[in-house]
Amino acid sequence: MKIYKQNKNIKIKNINNSFNNRYKRQYSFCGIKFTVKNKEKIEFYKRKKEEIRRKKYEPIIEEMNSLKKFHNDDDYIITCCITTYNHEATIAKCIESILAQKTQYKYIIKIFDDCSTDDTVEICSEYARKYPDKIEYVLQPVNTKAKQASAFFRNIKTKYYTCIDGDDYWCNENKLEMGINFLENHPDYVIWAHDTLFKNEITGNEYSYVHAHLGFKEINNPVTYDNFVYLHLSARIHRNVIDWETEYLRNRKRDIFIYHATLDKGLMYYQDEIMSIYTFSKNGVFSKLSHLESRYSNFYSYYTINKYLSYRHDNYFSAAAGSNIKLYKKIFGKKLGWAIFMIRCRNKILKKILDEKRASLDRIEHGHQLFSYDEYKQVAEIANQQ
Repeated sequence: MKIYKQNKNIKIKNINNSFNNRYKRQYSFCGIKFTVKNKEKIEFYKRKKEEIRRKKYEPIIEEMNSLKKFHNDDDYIITCCITTYNHEATIAKCIESILAQKTQYKYIIKIFDDCSTDDTVEICSEYARKYPDKIEYVLQPVNTKAKQASAFFRNIKTKYYTCIDGDDYWCNENKLEMGINFLENHPDYVIWAHDTLFKNEITGNEYSYVHAHLGFKEINNPVTYDNFVYLHLSARIHRNVIDWETEYLRNRKRDIFIYHATLDKGLMYYQDEIMSIYTFSKNGVFSKLSHLESRYSNFYSYYTINKYLSYRHDNYFSAAAGSNIKLYKKIFGKKLGWAIFMIRCRNKILKKILDEKRASLDRIEHGHQLFSYDEYKQVAEIANQQ
């Protein structure tokens, strides 16, 4: 008598549906049923899914590539980079806010779309057809989770560049004119920036990013690592002073890294005026993180950026990471101290996350013990009345 047998295969119905992209096999052992993921099948359907996407987007990609032949970065002074993924509700407003700029300087808009699955593709491609001399649309055939953004930044050849996410937008039509004018007249400055309106869609509040969210009463110019302040992505214009072909090749070109690497080359000027809107929602990449996860993300950013900048600004990053790092550096030295600090930090935060999950399960399993029978009756009566 066999006590171990395969019962059946549970196949997915729609390979375009990521939720169903879980090919499992069901087994029984001594009467106990359980399922096991078939990794080979998962990879097979993942490849099939990518093939379908490629076939779907190939005509659009070929059309967008044919429009690029009109573009020569030497004809432009600044590149306006838009990174987007499933921003159908906001991407048009973002693009329009750049097209509305009143400036003597010639600019090009480059949109990096990491394989959106909504109407973002149709909206962006329509703008690229309408403005072939101003817009270049780069559509990924499969989602890369922003990994290909590094190659996107390496292809920026203009003297200046500015970046914005597809769910944010500018609110001042003179932004490019003011920013480029300042940088043209002050060659020792590498960044020009301004304040941002923080629009919290979760609470419905709107306030200054610099003064209310970060808590700065004023920012003195020039801004360096001695008086560092993190200004939002949509609020900055960068001088293209980094050779991405030779510098920081192995680092993923995230916003925070680009900011720090550029400021390492010179000074930043801050203009105390709101010229962009930052939309904070539940669907944001970082807003989805828990408090512990976002805390670790900050620590990891401090560590990696500090290491890539050869610890030239270690005092700033150590102060940002907190007092514990000082003890580790004192015992183990600067480089080893940071590495051990990150290992300890990761283990502590991982333990806290597991403890929270365990406490949550305990509340589910033992929740019935929190109420007496009489209290249950009262709750049931109130529920029935409502």
